[in-house]
Amino acid sequence: MYEMSSNMHGRPPRFSREQIAQVAFESADREGFDAVSMRRVAQELGAGTMTLYSYVHTKDELVALMDDQLMGELLVSEEELARAWPDAFIAILRQTYRLRLKHPWSLAAMQNAGLGRNAARHAEQTLAALEGSPFNDEQKFMVMTVADSFVDGHALHRIEVTTEQAPDAAVRTRSLGALERIASGPYPRMHRSWVALESRRPLAAAWMDESFERGVSAMLEGFVRQFSN
Repeated sequence: MYEMSSNMHGRPPRFSREQIAQVAFESADREGFDAVSMRRVAQELGAGTMTLYSYVHTKDELVALMDDQLMGELLVSEEELARAWPDAFIAILRQTYRLRLKHPWSLAAMQNAGLGRNAARHAEQTLAALEGSPFNDEQKFMVMTVADSFVDGHALHRIEVTTEQAPDAAVRTRSLGALERIASGPYPRMHRSWVALESRRPLAAAWMDESFERGVSAMLEGFVRQFSN
């Protein structure tokens, strides 16, 4: 697991681990992950680049710090974790979904960050939330892995197709606009689906969030059926 480098030969630290990660996070949230660099973080902190290298030796270590903070945002309270299956598990999936929408750059940028302390705590919480389920230990790990993939994939799709991420933004999506154009052609099944969607006139984000909730329920019900046979 990742541990922060010791700094400056025992002198009192000028910056904390949390400060460095927070500044990098804010840059990524404002301008995307490509905006994050050791030089940029040092400038934001009001320090020289070489000073920052006394705390974080490489860009990979900086990414590890960011990932640890990211995973910290995924941790749920003991009250939520104490809820019965499947409510506790679904609460964690919702928390993950909200986090991915809040920090969309994390979907790609954090894939190779390694297993940090908070990532391990998140995995432990997720498995704890499955304690009351009918799954054995191997099955729990499979359910956790598939669920994480579903959440990340759904969040990525929602980010890709919405032109705004504000929950109440009355905007159409690029994907629905494309569907409208395609459905006007010789595609009867797509046309019927389009008509059904238009009859509800859903907002893009609301429709995607509803499909997320339904997908989570269907996925868990499917696992229960498969592993009960």
